[in-house]
Amino acid sequence: RIGVLVCDPTLPGTPVLSVNAGFETLTGYKSGEIVGSSCRVLQGQLSDTKAVEAMRSSMQAGEFNLDVQIANYRKDGSPFSNMLSMRPVRDADGLLRFVIATCVPISDGFAGIK
Repeated sequence: RIGVLVCDPTLPGTPVLSVNAGFETLTGYKSGEIVGSSCRVLQGQLSDTKAVEAMRSSMQAGEFNLDVQIANYRKDGSPFSNMLSMRPVRDADGLLRFVIATCVPISDGFAGIK
């Protein structure tokens, strides 16, 4: 059930380019529903603002190198907690081309989220 995403940081909103079956199972979103969208669709009212700000700061700085625990929401609105890791993929010239992200589920609901 580990979700894997590939995103394009060269486009506004860093849209999703591809997801694996683990992401589909974890979130309830099929590839065709999420590709081209921002991962912000997973965030909701109770998502930790500090975790969201850490992601935003990393992205704005062009780093995309982050590990953060965050509460997200599935397509059906049910919450889950996961460890999100983002890593940059650079070309031979060092230019940022893609971001690979993994979502490792920790629990259903918000148990353990502060």
